[in-house]
Amino acid sequence: MNIVNYSNRGAISDPTYVGVDENRLVVTSKVDSFGTFQISNVSDTFVPLPWAVATNLRISNMSGKTIGVRPRHITSVLDNFEDGNLSEWTGDIEIGTQLEGLVGGEITGTAYRPIENSEMAEGTEVDVYVSLPNNNYSVKIQVLDTIERLGLTPAGQAILNPSNSPSNTIIKVTIRLNPESGTYESFLENLDTGEYVSLGGGAGSFGSDNMLGSIIHFDSGGVKFRLDPIELKQSAGFPPEMVAHGGSFTYPCKTNISEYEVANIFDDSSVTISGFYAK
Repeated sequence: MNIVNYSNRGAISDPTYVGVDENRLVVTSKVDSFGTFQISNVSDTFVPLPWAVATNLRISNMSGKTIGVRPRHITSVLDNFEDGNLSEWTGDIEIGTQLEGLVGGEITGTAYRPIENSEMAEGTEVDVYVSLPNNNYSVKIQVLDTIERLGLTPAGQAILNPSNSPSNTIIKVTIRLNPESGTYESFLENLDTGEYVSLGGGAGSFGSDNMLGSIIHFDSGGVKFRLDPIELKQSAGFPPEMVAHGGSFTYPCKTNISEYEVANIFDDSSVTISGFYAK
């Protein structure tokens, strides 16, 4: 704990501190970082906010229209390996050292498990936290409508190699699935640097059963890598909160501001939305 002059913010060195203001203790915390964002061409179709690490955000609506704001996903953990149970897995996987919690999964060849026995909505995402090896590698992560699709066009995928992902680093891979449009996108977040980049995308094959038998499949390319956890972010379609012209509202974030999406509610004209976020 540091005791500093509350008005001398430059003296604050710890995220939490006790400040002194006119001989009174003031307990507070400082913001690590902050920034602004702007998203243009927002019409009557919901679009996600741009990606930025944050614990909260403030949206200001000066568009002259009424906009809708809502969370994008319901998040569930597919596997965090804490129970040591690999009965849902098939292939070359074992319990090993953790990336979070007590234990994690280690894959030395190929392995897969079910995602969830429910229909997959547009914009659903799968997050995988991966520890990349410190050598040459080509790690493939795929979402498939059924195991029979293996070797054919997947619903979505991310291929990691030294040219697009840093070795000996823990990263988060996101595969965004768009069954209605038949496409996918994949992204990489470097958890050490906070960098967020696109790994590309393209046409995906989603089958004819609304992804009810979907799986996530891993191919280590002959090396060993760790993963922990795997999360499913099912597109939710929540009722939006209405924000009239001139309104400004604050929303909490779990990790980043793209957890929310916005739309121009009452007509299809394009508007621009801006805001502020803090970490």
